[in-house]
Amino acid sequence: MPLVELRYLDVRWMASGTAKSVTVAPRSIPIEIELDGTMRAETEIFHDLYPVLGMRLDDSLAEHTPVFVTAGDDNVSMQPVTDTEGHTWWVEAGPWHERSKRHLCELHRTIGKFEIQVGDQRLILNNVAAGLGRVELEDFLRDFQNDLYWLLLGFGAGKAVLGGRPVPGGSKGEIGHDQRPHGADFLLADALERFSEAVERVLHRPSHDLHEVHGLQVLAKLRPNQMSFRQYVRNPSVNRLQGRQAEVTVDIAENRYIRHMVQVAAKLSEKLALATTRQVQALEERAASEIERCKEYRATQYRMVESSVFDRQLAEAQETLERIRGLSEWTSEQFPADARHIEISIGKQFGEGGNTFFCNKPDGKPTKDPSRGIKYWVIKLPDAFASAVTAARPLRPTYEIDAIMSVQAIGPEDQGRLLELHQVIAVEPRSEAIGRKLRKRARLAASDWLAPLSREERLELQQEARTAELRANTYSERAAAGNSAASVLDRSWKRLSRQNRDWGRMGVRSDPQMPFGMRFSQTPVYSSCLAAFRKVSELADRAGFGEDTLDAVDRIGILHASALYEHWCLIKILLVLIEEFRFVPQAGWQELLIRGVTGNRETISIELAHESFDLCAKLDIQPVLPNGRTPDFRLRFKRDAWFSRSLDRTSIFSRASAPSDWDGQSALVMDAKFRNSWKVGELGDVLLTLVEAKRYGGDRDRVFVLQPAGRTVEAPNSPLDWGKDCDYGQTANVDHMRGHVRFAPGAQAGRSTNNLKRLIALHLQAYFPAPGSTPTELADTDYSICVRCGTKHIAEKTQWLKTKSGYTYWAMRCPSCEMVSTRTHCYNCRSTLFKNGYQLTYHQTLADQITNVFCPSCGAFFEEEHSHQDQAV
Repeated sequence: MPLVELRYLDVRWMASGTAKSVTVAPRSIPIEIELDGTMRAETEIFHDLYPVLGMRLDDSLAEHTPVFVTAGDDNVSMQPVTDTEGHTWWVEAGPWHERSKRHLCELHRTIGKFEIQVGDQRLILNNVAAGLGRVELEDFLRDFQNDLYWLLLGFGAGKAVLGGRPVPGGSKGEIGHDQRPHGADFLLADALERFSEAVERVLHRPSHDLHEVHGLQVLAKLRPNQMSFRQYVRNPSVNRLQGRQAEVTVDIAENRYIRHMVQVAAKLSEKLALATTRQVQALEERAASEIERCKEYRATQYRMVESSVFDRQLAEAQETLERIRGLSEWTSEQFPADARHIEISIGKQFGEGGNTFFCNKPDGKPTKDPSRGIKYWVIKLPDAFASAVTAARPLRPTYEIDAIMSVQAIGPEDQGRLLELHQVIAVEPRSEAIGRKLRKRARLAASDWLAPLSREERLELQQEARTAELRANTYSERAAAGNSAASVLDRSWKRLSRQNRDWGRMGVRSDPQMPFGMRFSQTPVYSSCLAAFRKVSELADRAGFGEDTLDAVDRIGILHASALYEHWCLIKILLVLIEEFRFVPQAGWQELLIRGVTGNRETISIELAHESFDLCAKLDIQPVLPNGRTPDFRLRFKRDAWFSRSLDRTSIFSRASAPSDWDGQSALVMDAKFRNSWKVGELGDVLLTLVEAKRYGGDRDRVFVLQPAGRTVEAPNSPLDWGKDCDYGQTANVDHMRGHVRFAPGAQAGRSTNNLKRLIALHLQAYFPAPGSTPTELADTDYSICVRCGTKHIAEKTQWLKTKSGYTYWAMRCPSCEMVSTRTHCYNCRSTLFKNGYQLTYHQTLADQITNVFCPSCGAFFEEEHSHQDQAV
């Protein structure tokens, strides 16, 4: 537990060293403690909202004065200031600026590392540039709040808010994918409208009371009191005297409570109307984007090849062969007498030894000798040579080898021969693939790097166009339904706002205390008004959208950019899981989410289950790892075959919540880092720190950084759209275990959502079992889901195919959006590979053949002239 607390402050100075007022930011700054006890925190320069960094000490450090170490290694004692609650905060008090009446602070304007010493405690501050001012942060905050409202509205509320078909066995607060807005039955929106209509009837003839007041009256109408007699005695000739009068007032307890109800309903309808309108706009933009993508794919005849990626892959291939040339183990100038010269091609691995391979003649024909009973030859290579040959296998080189070697018979009846290389003198690899690449490069350069689509690419583009068309229709339907809800909510909001003003003009105050009189039970218009409001409250509370929730969300002030970005990432991760992958959150998840974004930093877990598939998910917020570290998010999936046989959905979560169920699952660990830009190599250093120093991934978990800056990949190796912004760990031997993903708000939100979907799909597809070698072997637990829309794959839409080598692979067509995901295996190491179309493929692909993926485990790929041929099972 840190012995200090960090928060941003807004300090108004009366004079040098004397504070006039101190306002404290609502959220503290996270502090990490290293193994040696050093505390570390990340702060921001030019923090306009609360420009001063304040430090509050634990009682055990109260007798010490903090010392700020400046960039010039000078020790400067910090200045104490006191906030409105009497707490003491220590701030950097730099030179006094008389004109602006403030202290100039290095932390406010200087990037770098700074140190604060408090007794024997050290605090290291990493001061970075966020790149956002007050206006940008306010816009960011509104986007975050609207997304949060929509998450609670559109998915937590389900039928209670927008109407929809209920999920069998669903509990309160849950919603399945089928509960999308449709029809006119928008329950909460309809309830708000009915309440406004009930209030309108009350406003038409509000109940009133008669109050006795005192005022001047003519003598003929005088209702005397004591003051009347006194005035008459003093002046008997007056024509008007003070007397008792009756005044009609509508400012009664029942009307005051109705105005309170109107204010609550108006606030609710405002938030929902704004959130719905924003989401409708986003859906319309996504539909338009999909339509444009559909048109583009159908019209595409040529594809622009990324020259830098092509050249980089060509250079890597040439370097692979150069490494083989440098494997000579012979240092003497004299050629050994027992050395032999052979020319062979090396094939697949033989057995499980790792260094032994089948070998053929240079023309690829087997080295058989029927007259001697020899059916095959294998070659055993030194360790370094074997590793280099494996890496070069996609290039299909032939080798001229000078080496000291021996031959021995192996196998049953000595049908095989083992050629073992004891000492390599010289190796000369030759590959036609390099020559073809060089010739192709010349053709591409001559055509401005435009390449005609291959037959396979054309077919895949047509399929992608069909998927885009169907997705556009889906988004348009949801936008149309949302528009209906938005119009109802907007109409209710405007009517309720006007009614609130009407009550105010009539002099009626607002009172949340419900009166104990009989008017609400005996007067029909009042009883119907109360019943309508109770229906609104019931539906809103069921959806997690009660008055307390609205107040808690409204109290979220403008945080520092890093904290706000972290909260925004949380909302988006949940939206992708629920909206895109069709997961259903557990009952009561809204309360957990509100705690996660409004309370102090604590570990919170939200569990979800797929609506039609035996798959559970668990999103941990600020989880504590076994080594004590706390990343921002941890996402795990778990297969549960029992789920599909259960009708009680609520029991899924109690069953899945057992620690042993989740502890055995590998995780996707995500850490949000807000930067508008990175120095060269800085993002890689941050990732390396998370993986190696902080051990976020342990021995089996993936570790990825979420960040908003673009073009962060210094040497892109993927020709796909995400290649310059994202690194999914697609290179050989990394195997998608670490990387970084661009995840940005604003104009990049649509592309960023695909980046996040791709990352979650990467981890999710690892949980899908192979569908079986034949259609008849498909079991209920062998299904997977579409990573574009979350629909469950079915046997009728799954095609079993054979590679040229006889291995099975599967083309799974989504029954909803018709996207085809291909599940295959690396021909070299047998690792599972997925191809998810142009948008959601996360493996590295060839620059000039983007349907051809690299294996992330060993780097193997199908060289263009030798790609496998499809053959239906």
